[in-house]
Amino acid sequence: MRHNTRFPVSPSMNLLDIEQMIHTTACEIYKRRSLNQRTFLACFGVTTCVLAKCWRLINEAALVRRQEFSCRDLLWTVMFLKQYSSEDVLSATCGVSQKTFRLQVRKVMNAMNSRYSNVVSSHFLASLTYFF
Repeated sequence: MRHNTRFPVSPSMNLLDIEQMIHTTACEIYKRRSLNQRTFLACFGVTTCVLAKCWRLINEAALVRRQEFSCRDLLWTVMFLKQYSSEDVLSATCGVSQKTFRLQVRKVMNAMNSRYSNVVSSHFLASLTYFF
């Protein structure tokens, strides 16, 4: 299954639209029509509002480096950070190969590190190479 959830980021993009896009993508990952707030928090560890703000900031930094992220990639990353399951389990949950999952999570975590170095430390990112 191919996910086409890459949307251009613009300064005029409303946070509510981004939240809706994130919620829709989360529903696609879990193959459900809707996720209530409690279930969303249990799966991802944060609200759609926090993810929308984080996604906007990461993408603003990524546009400078000419990288592109999707809200799906961000959801995979926070799912990895929240659940900390093995790559096999999370890639199967998301319906993608292990390599795709690993590459996208690393890309988003590196972007988070460049934007929020006090949140995602370089030491943590370096230790991920042993887990992947």
